[in-house]
Amino acid sequence: MALSNYSCRFGLKSIPNGTVNLFKIFERFHYGNLKRKFTSRSIDPDEVKRFSQNSSKWWQTTDYLPLQRMNSLRVPFIVNSFKSEWFNRGSKYDSEENIDSIRFPLKDLKLLDIGCGGGYLSEPLTRLGADVIGIDPVIENIKKEFSSDPNNQNSFDAVIASEVLEHVEDKASFLQNSIACIRPGGFYIITTINQTLLSYFGTILMAEYLLRLNPIGTHQYEKFTPPEVLDLILEDYKCRVLKRQGMFFNPITFQWSWCDDQSICYALLAIKN
Repeated sequence: MALSNYSCRFGLKSIPNGTVNLFKIFERFHYGNLKRKFTSRSIDPDEVKRFSQNSSKWWQTTDYLPLQRMNSLRVPFIVNSFKSEWFNRGSKYDSEENIDSIRFPLKDLKLLDIGCGGGYLSEPLTRLGADVIGIDPVIENIKKEFSSDPNNQNSFDAVIASEVLEHVEDKASFLQNSIACIRPGGFYIITTINQTLLSYFGTILMAEYLLRLNPIGTHQYEKFTPPEVLDLILEDYKCRVLKRQGMFFNPITFQWSWCDDQSICYALLAIKN
């Protein structure tokens, strides 16, 4: 999913039955500058059409259950990144260890979730106190259009592109323009798929055609990104890779786990210089 001009702010609203309204809108935004930066070069119309056709299924089927279950890895990965010595919160944040900071470890952090889809990742991050902007090219996934706000450059504590890069046509342009949204010292957090024979077998042949864990056509092998290629692009745009970790999905237990092997999926943490 490539970035477009649509965006929304995710929040939480308690309702009588104790559940959560995932798409409570606090404010309206139309990121005009983001629209100009993320040009059609990075947006693949076929990808947008495919996800648009499936947008009504985000919360109604098990087609995206592996993506939902990935939160068991990526949410702690994000939280621990901000707890690390690499991140400088700055004077505007409360650095004291108190009950509030334990309950809401992402409090006051401004995050941009690119390709948010149905909000699988944006929603739990708001539960942890983050101010999350979720953006996606499929209007049905976003619910509403938003008004203008030009103040997006160098303004986010982190940009998150989770399971997005493998759907992007022009990766260099996409990465360059998303990095522009990160403040100096902020993080770029990515999860994506390596370009290997094992990843082709696991994510396309097995996951789509044999086990039907994802709709057929979800992934195209030529869009997968080897970590060494991603590292070089990030370095070109003044981001330094701090950490990279392999990820493995067990199709029997439907659980994700960390692993040393990065030949299928991997998570990456980079910092903007």
